[in-house]
Amino acid sequence: MNDTKKLDLTNIFIEQFDQDNLEVDFWEKYHVFNEKNHKELYPDDSLPERKVVEILLKTGWPDYHVFRELVYKDSAKREIIADSVFTINREDSPGYEDNKHNSYFYIVIDSRYRRQGLGRILFKSTIEKVKEKGCKFIETDTYYDSGKKFCRKFGGKLINEHTENRLHMEEIDWKVINEWKSEGKKKAPMVVLENFLIVPEKDIVEICDLETILEDQMPTLDEKGKWTDIYTPEKKRKIERNRQKTGHINYTIISREYNGTISGMTEIRYSRTDRPERIKQGLTGVLEEYRGKGLGKWLKAEMLIYIENHIPDARFIVTGNADHNAPMNSINERLGFKPYYNESSFKFRLTTVIKRMDKMT
Repeated sequence: MNDTKKLDLTNIFIEQFDQDNLEVDFWEKYHVFNEKNHKELYPDDSLPERKVVEILLKTGWPDYHVFRELVYKDSAKREIIADSVFTINREDSPGYEDNKHNSYFYIVIDSRYRRQGLGRILFKSTIEKVKEKGCKFIETDTYYDSGKKFCRKFGGKLINEHTENRLHMEEIDWKVINEWKSEGKKKAPMVVLENFLIVPEKDIVEICDLETILEDQMPTLDEKGKWTDIYTPEKKRKIERNRQKTGHINYTIISREYNGTISGMTEIRYSRTDRPERIKQGLTGVLEEYRGKGLGKWLKAEMLIYIENHIPDARFIVTGNADHNAPMNSINERLGFKPYYNESSFKFRLTTVIKRMDKMT
């Protein structure tokens, strides 16, 4: 059923999100908008906890300047119909020097009002901010075919294809899991696995270095100009505090070599109140020099055993991987993960976008 409605672009209002000056009924309106879009993407999932959504919007992203614009339809009802976010690294962030020419945006439009020119208006507003901040590039992600066409129209270069995969707990082959655990112990008898909820102070520098290396090793289709995410103890503690505010638990398992080196890790995030049935698989990886001993499979196996024994509400696990990340996709396929939706990442050069826009005016 097509519920598209004609949008009068002369009767919309674009306003900056200002958490200190919100209308009395702002959050109710935002939740209606957000939950409608959530159900479109995750039709069988429960809705996110409203309190968590509010905290996330107020908190922003660690080490980033976040500019959010909301689109209201007509002056009477003031219905929220679109959400536009633009971000750049803060000048005091560890990744600023490597990423000062990069920026990121995303636009979410109510399905009833897509492909009527609203995306172009919001993108033009974003491009003005890119110019103002002195950035040369801007990136985005999109799940929708209309979004992918929009990106190509304005000269976006495809830099990644990644898929959210899901593994339902009742479909796990525990025979395979136990084999991977036994195999890991046999191939790496001097390695021990450790776990924690908060990174121990004695390991935080090494953990941050490990995460930076593993994220940098993730393959993309644009290796030359990819975004560099640098972790520091300060950034890590800030992320931990933000997760505590929303009630989310981050559980990590690491592999430690005989010489004390942390060679690999896997982590999950979950909440007992915010969609408790959903477990989010975070970063998983092993340093290059320690691969080939089954550590990745052993870490994955131990994590699944933990979930089975300690998180009774867990119904499924979600993970996102680049479609061309063959080693990790191979592990996930053998575990039984199945594709849920596809997401494409695009990168725009500012000069190209401006030329395309000028031709369309």
